[in-house]
Amino acid sequence: MASKVSICNSALIKLGANTITSLTEDSEEARKCNAIFSDVLDNLLQLHPWNFAIQRASLAKLSETPEYYFQYYFQLPTSPYCLQVIEVYNDPEYKIEGRKLATNEDDVKIKYIGRVTDMNILSPAFRECMAFYIARDLSDVMTGSGRQKTDYNALFEKSFKLAKLRDAQEDTPDEVNEGNWIETRNASKGYINYRR
Repeated sequence: MASKVSICNSALIKLGANTITSLTEDSEEARKCNAIFSDVLDNLLQLHPWNFAIQRASLAKLSETPEYYFQYYFQLPTSPYCLQVIEVYNDPEYKIEGRKLATNEDDVKIKYIGRVTDMNILSPAFRECMAFYIARDLSDVMTGSGRQKTDYNALFEKSFKLAKLRDAQEDTPDEVNEGNWIETRNASKGYINYRR
């Protein structure tokens, strides 16, 4: 069963450090892991639209309105907490301002990255990627070697690519619209596009 402690222990093992039983125990390893865990998780969640973190919501319109340009403010979700809006339904013009979404639409539905509190919904590849991220961030203070940080960064980047690849295999691929530039390029090379 996944937990904050198990993710941190995976990072500590990679560093050759002592493992922990709790983030609140009286040890240097626990204090350091506890200090960075939440920020690392939020940061990693914002780096990619992970399927396990995607949420959908209809937003509540606020009585407060923007000073100019947009007509309405809508409150961003707090449960789960909205870390990043990745899509607004029907693709209207909008702007995120603080914890509000400004737009001229009267009704707003969004797809967003929500803060994850249950470590069991994180994919195994994401948890491994997060362990390398923590190991990278703690390597200087835990090992005293700046060179190791470079090594852990390379391992993090490799695991991040793998986690994104596995995440992408969990849904239908986005349809790519070729547009006119493909037809123009093909015509310039003498290709004929028979699809009409």
